Amino acid sequence: MWRARGRKSKALTVSHAFHSVLMEPMLDEFAEALRGVEFRQPSIPLISNVSGERAGEEIATPEYWGRHVRQPVLFQPAIAQVANSAGAFVELGPGPVLITAAQHTLDGLLADADADADADTGSAPGAAPVADGPEPVVAASLHPAEPDDVAFAQAMARLHTAGVDVDWSAYFPADPAPRTVDLPTYAFQGRRFWLGDLPATGAAAEAGGDDAGFWAAVEGADVQALCDTLHLQGDADKAALETVFPALSAWRRERREQSVVDGWRYRVDWQHVDLPVPAGAGAGAWVIVAPATGAGSWPQTCARALDDAGVPVALVEVDPGAERADVAALLRSGQAGISDGMPLAGVLSLLALGEGTAPSGPAASPDGLTGTLSLLHGLLDAGIEAPVWCATRGAVSCGDADPVISPEQATVWGLGRVAALEHPELWGGLLDLPAEPDALDTQALYALLCGDGAEDQVALRRGGPLGRRLMPDATSGAGPAEHWEPHGTVLVTGGVGPLVDQVVRWLAASGAEHVVLLDTDPEDGGHRGDELAAEVAAHGTKLTLLTGGPIHGAEALDGLADGEIRTVIHTSLPGELAPLAEVTPEALGEAASAAVRLAGLAEAAWAGSVETVLYFSSVAASLGSRDHGAYAAANAYLDALAQRTEAGAETEAEAETEAEAETEPEAAAGARAPRTVSVGWSLWDLPDDDDVARGAGGLSRRQGLPPLETQLALGALRAALGGGAGHTLVADVDWDRFAPLYTLARPTRLLDAVPAARRILDASSDGAESAENASALRRELAALPVRERTGMLLEVVRTQVAAVLRYEPGQDVAAERAFKDLGFDSLVVVELRNRLRAATGLRLPATLVYDYPTPRALAEHLLDRVLPDGGAGELPVAAHLDDLEATLAGLAVDDPRRKGLVRRLQALLWKQPDATAVGAPADDEPGEGEDLATASADDMFALIDREWGTR
Repeated sequence: MWRARGRKSKALTVSHAFHSVLMEPMLDEFAEALRGVEFRQPSIPLISNVSGERAGEEIATPEYWGRHVRQPVLFQPAIAQVANSAGAFVELGPGPVLITAAQHTLDGLLADADADADADTGSAPGAAPVADGPEPVVAASLHPAEPDDVAFAQAMARLHTAGVDVDWSAYFPADPAPRTVDLPTYAFQGRRFWLGDLPATGAAAEAGGDDAGFWAAVEGADVQALCDTLHLQGDADKAALETVFPALSAWRRERREQSVVDGWRYRVDWQHVDLPVPAGAGAGAWVIVAPATGAGSWPQTCARALDDAGVPVALVEVDPGAERADVAALLRSGQAGISDGMPLAGVLSLLALGEGTAPSGPAASPDGLTGTLSLLHGLLDAGIEAPVWCATRGAVSCGDADPVISPEQATVWGLGRVAALEHPELWGGLLDLPAEPDALDTQALYALLCGDGAEDQVALRRGGPLGRRLMPDATSGAGPAEHWEPHGTVLVTGGVGPLVDQVVRWLAASGAEHVVLLDTDPEDGGHRGDELAAEVAAHGTKLTLLTGGPIHGAEALDGLADGEIRTVIHTSLPGELAPLAEVTPEALGEAASAAVRLAGLAEAAWAGSVETVLYFSSVAASLGSRDHGAYAAANAYLDALAQRTEAGAETEAEAETEAEAETEPEAAAGARAPRTVSVGWSLWDLPDDDDVARGAGGLSRRQGLPPLETQLALGALRAALGGGAGHTLVADVDWDRFAPLYTLARPTRLLDAVPAARRILDASSDGAESAENASALRRELAALPVRERTGMLLEVVRTQVAAVLRYEPGQDVAAERAFKDLGFDSLVVVELRNRLRAATGLRLPATLVYDYPTPRALAEHLLDRVLPDGGAGELPVAAHLDDLEATLAGLAVDDPRRKGLVRRLQALLWKQPDATAVGAPADDEPGEGEDLATASADDMFALIDREWGTR
């Protein structure tokens, strides 16, 4: 019937006409067979194809399945029943039988919903999906044309890309972790962007030669493969290997993990530097901004140092709590007070020396920190572009004999490192003054402020100026770090969250008997705390959750009977991210106050029992990070506390202990300063962290700081707890990306002691290879006709653009398309700039693609830079052009020799195909090499005129 009507039809290869009247003769026999079957209620909701609605208890009866085999399948009503609540439909079966029907049904429901919306008639609840909601995704789990594992993985990937939460842990092995690649920045256009046929990365790849197979078998936990590698045949040998195999495999894994973690460790060091003294006094004056009180004689000492060098100086005092508008006005007045209208060369801030505490709403921050923020805001408001240097005293430790004196002033260093990245045109640097004014090397101060600006983080000491350097610190080795275990009670602060959860689980797995979790923001921590307590109880660990602020938590802990607190781990500080120009004194005070409260928690409540205090700090405090101004300042305070303990607190504690021993021997026996450690972490790759899931991890990776794998980061935590006191950085730095980006806006010597960074930066600078490439490019361009030069350089630009965007071979880059439309970001800009610098030998700015927004515009600009003289300098005859020009100038206008020389020059130029001189033939005139047989009379006269000038 359907075929007669021209419809497509197919005969089903089944034994019975199910779901039709033809099934009735077998229903009684079918029901009798069903009575011997045990029925149970389904564990997941089931939509009945008999009723088109959710099935009830009737589904577990023989009568229901009798109706099911007889009644028509209500597929459309069943799909409609769940369309509103289900965002994905997956067909479970050997092939995609129903997926097409499901998709057509959903399309029809969406069309009906659109029609209802247009008619404004409404629709029954649950009858159709909402028209403006997300379109459901439909996928088949298996396909006959694909292997089952491949088809199923593709189905899960389809769901994953549609936003469905897929648990990939069962598909990818946990060790080694699956490799990920960044999505391309260029919009997809139906071409493959993925890297293909990559060699497998694994442990065996690291081992070479004869031992590759051995370690591959060990890490693959394959005893038989190891026996084959070692040529062992007997069962006894295999049994022996099986005995030691777990220990060997664990040892290999731990060594690999330790090697990775060691590569993540960095420390800050100070090295003696030379500060060349400028030959003259400079081209401008300086304004010294000092606090109204608390700076002692430092303002006068610094002013005298510059004045003795011949630099005009204006001194401006700022009251505590001055707002940005007041500071801007003071800066303008200081600038106006400079005699003879001399331009402003720089600003030296001594505001950090004022160590009072400024109230900022409910919180408080050091006067110096708040004043420095107001100064930066005032400079922005006043439109002053002179660089600002911020001076502190005792804010940094340059060695064991040079302890931190003022952790409060260290907050200015954290704030300043962010300012250097956000406002490079405004920033000069950071300097730490010696303990007393009479110890200041005034010549070094003058050289630092008025010199070449190579050093931007310097400590002035009696032994000479010291420059701050970041250095690799793979010193954890096989020392006490591997054997650290929690003893007594461990206090963890920071509230219930993804990071704290991981730390608490790790402590429980490490054998902690009791963990006290202090939640300072308990609004949603109670329920999650109960779940965490139940989880760690499986390890025999007791978890106590205390809510309230740190002071209340300290009081509550006095009543604990499970033993004294031995270890304190402060996991995080609160703080909202914002550009420095938008950071308020209130936000700054809130972050700084939180750091002070956390730092005082262990000291105030358990000074005699705490052995180790560990602060979770951030790389933002040591390196800077955009939008992290308040957060970096607060964490710099914690870093300084750890450095103070490392350099001076132990000596101080020993002196106090000796004094107490003479009067109270029993009390002095157990009194000692706790070991304080601060770890500046980069981002952790936490599975439950919403910030990472929303893209913070991808951004960090593109900036050259890939998120740390959680288990390896916990290994670094163990190393920090088992090592010595002080400050360390833990970050997986991709120096190929990070170093060029970090130095993009302004140079710095901070990375000079990191070999990987130095190699990258040196490679991107002008070297011999770059000069050779540039010289070859210049010669090649000069040899081309003028009209072809832009085209050649355009190809150079397009080739480099395709390389940085990872285009496939042969994929074109449109000459007129804007770089922003090609998907350029700051990292791509850096890479393109470096490639073009190597190809052209030019010093190119970071704003290259913004100033010249298309490949053609950039090529035209580069041509003017590569051949500013049109390429004449590349030809030997060019040296005679000046003589020829002088000869013509010396001949009279009516001199026959002059006319003859001019005529010869004109004829010579007219013979060139790219002639542009006045009087050159038009485009339609025959040029050299053209067929004269096709030339017109006008063409012939033009040729005679060009050759002999007799027309």
